[in-house]
Amino acid sequence: MNRKSIITFVMFVILAITSCVSGPQTKKNPGLYDWCGNIKYKSPYDSQITEKNLKNQMSNLTADWYQNASFYHIWVKAFADSDGDGCGDLKGITQKLSYIKENVGCDAIWLSPIFDCDSKSVRHQDNMHGYDIVNYYEVNPLFGTMADVEELLQEAHKIGVKVIFDFVPNHTSAKNQWFIDSSERKNKKENWYLWNKEPLPWNPMGNKFTWHRNRSRYKANDVQPYYYGAFWSGMPDLNFRNYEVREEMKNVIRFWLNKGFDGIRVDAVRYLLETPDGVIDTDETHKYFAEMREVVDKYSEFGYPKFMVCEAWINEDRERMDAYFGTKEAPEFHMVFDFDAGKSIYNALNNGVKSVFIDELKMAAGKTYGSFLNNHDLYQKRPASEFADIERQKLAAATLLLRPQIPFIYFGNEYGQKNQDTRGDMQYRYAPDWAEIEKQIGNNESLLEYHKKLLSIRNQYAALRTGDFSVISSVPENNSVGAYMLEKEGERLICIFNFSGNNYSTVTLNVDTLPVENALCVKILGTDKAAASLDSGKITLSDLPAYGVQLYSVTL
Repeated sequence: MNRKSIITFVMFVILAITSCVSGPQTKKNPGLYDWCGNIKYKSPYDSQITEKNLKNQMSNLTADWYQNASFYHIWVKAFADSDGDGCGDLKGITQKLSYIKENVGCDAIWLSPIFDCDSKSVRHQDNMHGYDIVNYYEVNPLFGTMADVEELLQEAHKIGVKVIFDFVPNHTSAKNQWFIDSSERKNKKENWYLWNKEPLPWNPMGNKFTWHRNRSRYKANDVQPYYYGAFWSGMPDLNFRNYEVREEMKNVIRFWLNKGFDGIRVDAVRYLLETPDGVIDTDETHKYFAEMREVVDKYSEFGYPKFMVCEAWINEDRERMDAYFGTKEAPEFHMVFDFDAGKSIYNALNNGVKSVFIDELKMAAGKTYGSFLNNHDLYQKRPASEFADIERQKLAAATLLLRPQIPFIYFGNEYGQKNQDTRGDMQYRYAPDWAEIEKQIGNNESLLEYHKKLLSIRNQYAALRTGDFSVISSVPENNSVGAYMLEKEGERLICIFNFSGNNYSTVTLNVDTLPVENALCVKILGTDKAAASLDSGKITLSDLPAYGVQLYSVTL
């Protein structure tokens, strides 16, 4: 072999070794479905799950602690302002931990996004939603500092309150430095987002304008001047076929869970990876969340179980929604939000008919769903704006909290906060009336105290949290009265709801599946007038009031 051949051979070997070490390299202009990036990439904020890196962790949690939790959903900007600048903040939440635990009765919190974002403003009318993230590793300065985050976690854990954060992997702000670099093809970020030579007709949410022309690339006559932003031009979608992006997003999770957060709510999960066959709920999307689950499950090895709940906004399609639980071989989310639950409750209360409510519960039985009456989005009105009378507001609360799914109470609903007279989702994002809350504390007739009572009962009976569900029919059939039984480890609870404005002197329920000899119905919740007797496989209930709720324990 001559000298030139030897040099060529050596150079080939060096190149081959380098490729093996560094992994696939970024193509200059990969296609939309091409994999790219360095598979060995490490974030500049590299965060590993080691004992040394774990801070403010909550001890003695069971692996399935979230199934027994009751969550309080906080819109951080609105909730509690500690420094008088007109903007809710982290210190404000810390100051209200006792209220959440003792006066409402929740033992877990979901925080809306706290990362540094683009649309920052202290004004009430400005929608600082936080889903346009500028930097995943910094706290929105209007909310406070990293020290404030750590203090909140410390103080929450002291009183047994768990805290989860809102994680936004699908997109960033267009002002995120990653996107700026990608636009200008700098710092090896050119393929961190989805770029194409022309707009494409992708419309995952019915919006025709999802491909946007980038000024930097267009002015430079770049061959890929258009980028994809499923929500709008100000929030471009990340490219999850880039190995570097995949690792960076996992690192974001590790960074914050290492701080002491107990779990994550994952935003907009349906839109992560697009394929030639579809742009929502793709197999590639599910594969990435299975990878994410591996990251979260790693904390259990250190004695700190975490969990993932997803926002897969899907209505009336259980198969598609349940797919986000993953499989036994490749589990994804521990919990999935049930967007049918709140709709079915409002349907029953507005129409005085149980059928949709009961049908939804039957479909939800045995699944780890998160349920809610309303939230921060344009989903449906706050209960106090939907129902003018407190009786139906209480009934709505009971149908949410006396069911074997995990409840999420949107801040303010517990005392009857109404929508603001404004457009869009801002109507749900205004500060609570703390003076009104003070009036309701200790008032046994108030909506706030009713929430506290319901959550206290929920904590007392495991059947209300994870019990086996079965429908109880009325005899003769009463379309306005919904009833079901929950059973768990010897507990048998009967839940009865009157969705109509009618008082019923007698309601008979068929419970012939129960061993009724020497059985006794003991009232846990409801009016004393509605006495219940059990005989011959039937429960006879007298004087069930309009919009009434009755809860009984059946003892043998």
